[in-house]
Amino acid sequence: MPRPLPTILPVHLEGSNVINDAYSTILNIEQGFSAMISEKSTLPNTASIIKGLETKLMHVRILGHLITAGPSTEASEFVANNVSSCRNNQDRIDKLGEFYFICFIRLCMSPSLALLYLF
Repeated sequence: MPRPLPTILPVHLEGSNVINDAYSTILNIEQGFSAMISEKSTLPNTASIIKGLETKLMHVRILGHLITAGPSTEASEFVANNVSSCRNNQDRIDKLGEFYFICFIRLCMSPSLALLYLF
């Protein structure tokens, strides 16, 4: 499984309250999904549930990486403001991460891999 998000923001982003708040939210959600995946993995017949949780975890990590590795502080703050507008609603944050996945990351995939995410 991919590595979790770093727990500490890069130094150049530490001064932004909106980034700190959004990233803290992202880290809390990431920890929650990771814990649920660990819990469900010990139970029988939970493969589809785990797959759904792993997808949500991927969406949250995309947001975290967009915040920490954005091309500028303004770009990181833009994503952080999007996260903050979700008001800690995990479903809305998941949809936001899915939006960024579809619009940006899936475009970089090979056509055969991209087709897997259409269904």
